Amino acid sequence: KRSLYKEEQQNRRRERKTILICCVIFAMILGVVFGIVFHKLRKNNTKEQNAIAQDQDSLDSVAPTLTPITVDMINDNEDPQNQAVTDMINDGREDEDPPIQNQAVVAILNVLESHTDRNILLDSSTPQGQAFIKILEEVISIDTINPFRVEQRYALMVIYYSTTGERWLLRNGWERFDDDHCSWFGVTSCKQTEDDSFAITGLDLSHNNLAGSIPSEICILSSTIEQLHMGDNILLEGHIPQCIAQFKNLIELTMDDCRLQGPLPQGLLTIPTLEIVHLHDNQLTGTMDTLFLKNNNIMASNVFRIQRSQNLKEFKAYSNQLSGTIPDALSSFSWLESLWLNDNNLSGDVSSGVCDLRSMFLSELIMDCVSCEGNSACDCCTMCYCD
Repeated sequence: KRSLYKEEQQNRRRERKTILICCVIFAMILGVVFGIVFHKLRKNNTKEQNAIAQDQDSLDSVAPTLTPITVDMINDNEDPQNQAVTDMINDGREDEDPPIQNQAVVAILNVLESHTDRNILLDSSTPQGQAFIKILEEVISIDTINPFRVEQRYALMVIYYSTTGERWLLRNGWERFDDDHCSWFGVTSCKQTEDDSFAITGLDLSHNNLAGSIPSEICILSSTIEQLHMGDNILLEGHIPQCIAQFKNLIELTMDDCRLQGPLPQGLLTIPTLEIVHLHDNQLTGTMDTLFLKNNNIMASNVFRIQRSQNLKEFKAYSNQLSGTIPDALSSFSWLESLWLNDNNLSGDVSSGVCDLRSMFLSELIMDCVSCEGNSACDCCTMCYCD
């Protein structure tokens, strides 16, 4: 029995030893296989990377060098239909994209030249030139051009490029200029027109890190915009475009807390629909009489009574560098609720006509008062400021 037990123990040891050896051999085989596979994958990947690099080098070597468009490229070309511009645009397009028709380039130029000088349009380093290129890239043939749509999108694109759009806090829809511009961030409302186009009626780009200046092309939207908000952008500078006063349907205008300079838009307060104006905390200069001047430089105080333009409810222009007197024409706004003009260089007395508004709806009348060494006297002010 002992010999049988001893023999059985030896057989078990041999079996365990055999199993162990088999496991070691199997693990070694797996290691070799994995090593071979990894080596091949790494080698193939290296080849692919080299091939991609070679392809990129070849593309770079044959890629066309786009020269800036100039007026001479058009005027000196034998083809009066601006073939030079058409060729340059098509050279920059992808091979699979259909070429832009020459007539389409001419049609776009004809639409935009009424808003922007051709020299600027054809300078690809300008915001207007960049927008012009983008508009052309959207057009395949003259049959696809809707002049009103082109103008609306061009205005937005110029605003984007003029105010460093790539650094905006929010720019959904603007990055690729999506087809539906009414869905872009900040385009708060649109209205369908008779020809099934969509007119922008609301634009709110406040608190969005705009930097640069407001382009005059914003006034392409003058016939449609009702609300325009661009305040709280401390890097927004330059002048307020004078054409803002031509926004015939404008209801709300806010451009406060920026670095805007220069005079107030001439005739701004002659817009019949205007209700809210916030221009405070800027560096605006000049007199307030400018707000009531029509194009012929005649004070338009009587115009308000004729048109019964009594919509203005809020006018805030405090913390600027305005000078001169406080116009009595403000008394025409019988619905005025808030008038803030403190922290300026205004002088003279507040007229009795303006004070009479306190018996109506004017609940906030804030000025730099007479106690501040020669500033305007204001017995009817709700609050007086003094430096």
